Amino acid sequence: MNQPNSYQKHLDFLASAKHLLIKSKQLKFNDVSRLLIEAAPQIERIKNNTQKHALNFNVFDALGVTRKEVIQSRFLVYLLDPNQDHNQGII
Repeated sequence: MNQPNSYQKHLDFLASAKHLLIKSKQLKFNDVSRLLIEAAPQIERIKNNTQKHALNFNVFDALGVTRKEVIQSRFLVYLLDPNQDHNQGII
């Protein structure tokens, strides 16, 4: 008689644990969902700023050769030459 009662307590405990686990997963899911909803406007703002700055990117500024036309010309000749090893073909 003691064993079935103990067995039932174990089953009850497992059922409670399962319920808590499901509730925990739901809370985590809700937290993640809320975070994504709240972060969406900021993500969009960052994306837009990144795109705006990408339009202003100048490879010659990055290389420090903004006022060195000879170097720029050589670079452009290399890019536009389909026989170079950049494998881009005719542009």
